[in-house]
Amino acid sequence: MSLVSSYRRILSGASLAFALVLLLAVPAQARPLNEVLPQFDRDVERIFGAYHVPGAALAIVQNGKVVYIKTLGVGSTKTRNPVNPHTVFRLASVSKTFAAVLAGQAAYEGQIRYSDPLSRYLPGFRLKYDPQQRLTLRNVLSHTSGLPHNANDHLLESGESYSALLQKTQRLGASCQIGRCFGYQNILYSTIGDVLSRQLGHSYADLLSNRLFRPLGMSDASTGRWSMLNNRNVAVPHVKGGGGWVPRAITQPYYNVLPAAGVNASITDMSKYLAAVMGYRPDVIPPAVMAELTRPVVRSPKEGATSKWRQTRIKQPMYGMGWRIFQYNGNHKMIFHAGGLSGVRSRLGFLPEKNIGLVMMWNANESRPEVLMPMLFDRLLDLPAVDYLDGAASSGAGFYTNRQTVTTPVAASAVAATAAATSALTARKAAVRNPPAASYRSKPTVPRSGAVTQAVVEPKPVAAQQYGVTVDSDGIRSLTAQRVGYDPATGPTLQARQVTQVKAPSSVKKQNSRSVSAKKTSVKSTQAKKKSGKKKKTPARSTKHKTRY
Repeated sequence: MSLVSSYRRILSGASLAFALVLLLAVPAQARPLNEVLPQFDRDVERIFGAYHVPGAALAIVQNGKVVYIKTLGVGSTKTRNPVNPHTVFRLASVSKTFAAVLAGQAAYEGQIRYSDPLSRYLPGFRLKYDPQQRLTLRNVLSHTSGLPHNANDHLLESGESYSALLQKTQRLGASCQIGRCFGYQNILYSTIGDVLSRQLGHSYADLLSNRLFRPLGMSDASTGRWSMLNNRNVAVPHVKGGGGWVPRAITQPYYNVLPAAGVNASITDMSKYLAAVMGYRPDVIPPAVMAELTRPVVRSPKEGATSKWRQTRIKQPMYGMGWRIFQYNGNHKMIFHAGGLSGVRSRLGFLPEKNIGLVMMWNANESRPEVLMPMLFDRLLDLPAVDYLDGAASSGAGFYTNRQTVTTPVAASAVAATAAATSALTARKAAVRNPPAASYRSKPTVPRSGAVTQAVVEPKPVAAQQYGVTVDSDGIRSLTAQRVGYDPATGPTLQARQVTQVKAPSSVKKQNSRSVSAKKTSVKSTQAKKKSGKKKKTPARSTKHKTRY
């Protein structure tokens, strides 16, 4: 009898072990976004606040719909212009993805071939170590030219012209054979812009505008430094100094390589772009284009070791053409690209199998807030929680008093369910009640002359047949928009809200100049100058950590 009992115990133990093995073998079930969004929303404010980042903007796209947009802080700690969904940031190297998509469109149309040598399109260009002209367009787009990493970038930053840099790059030696190793480039990568301009008969900036910005409804997007300097609603670079973040001038050098780092865009623009590259605007970016661009070409092993979240989650880091390809946690394909220049950062990534993506931009020389992307993906995939910052960002909540959150109805109800003072719904209502200039904690500012308040009218819906739009379960006919969000063709579909647009009419400028000249003759003229809106110059205020944005 004891033998039978022993046998039963053994059999029971084996069955339990087998069941445990099966349980571990079953992949974790994905959690719905509505369930994880409230915590993510709190994490956004906590982490950006912990590093006192002046301004930031984020968007989540799921199943082709913009389900979440968040803006925080100010574009400049000096002018204190609040960041909103149309504030323009520099994208830095995320610009490379735009160049790759343009090249993909041209290849799809038969205008270029990836396997063609670069010299076929640019006869005057030849690397010293490539006498047989084997360097192809695929090598250029995948950073497999054989050149050392960031070749001649120090000369680019010193202000040398693009043409001079190309000449010097041709004379460099190789770090490996063409096609055998990954060597990230900015100058050589930008030759793809020259190829496209030559083949399609338009400047690279015009190609971006005509083939991507306009078709996708990216109305805030632009290229070049001049566009940033002539726009008041911009986020300028910030670096550490004077006890906090100090704004810096928008400089020219990396705008000399437009395909590599020259695109500017708002979070509204980037949410539309993210939806498009995820496959939800096939009329602009055919699926075959992204399929080819995100096909792994070369290993980039260092990418998996540059931060804790990469070491933890990124397996087999690869580069395709203009895009990074990861195996997230080993079994989920992730498409990604990062951008960074002095004082600005940008991140864009998505999980194709889960149809969800995140794009982030911020105006500080600080990369650690990028952990918000793996934190979101971890929760959606129901992976074990990891503190990627090792407790370094535990006290940032409540830092921002200027914040706006836009979500879909279901997601909004989830976020609103939190009782925290940083509730996104509360912030949005406060933004409607108060003018934008008063929505952050700072010295009260009187609107300049010419301030105009107007309502944003909800655009008329586009016919469903135009973009092959499907009808969702809630009856909404849209490709990338719910009741709250952005339609790729018509722009915002928000309810009418008040927006203050500040303008400086020419009459005000003339009055300013007259009052300055009159200052020499009388005190009354000084008073007239103050009435005209001209403020007396004062030394720049020191930026301290206690400042709230």
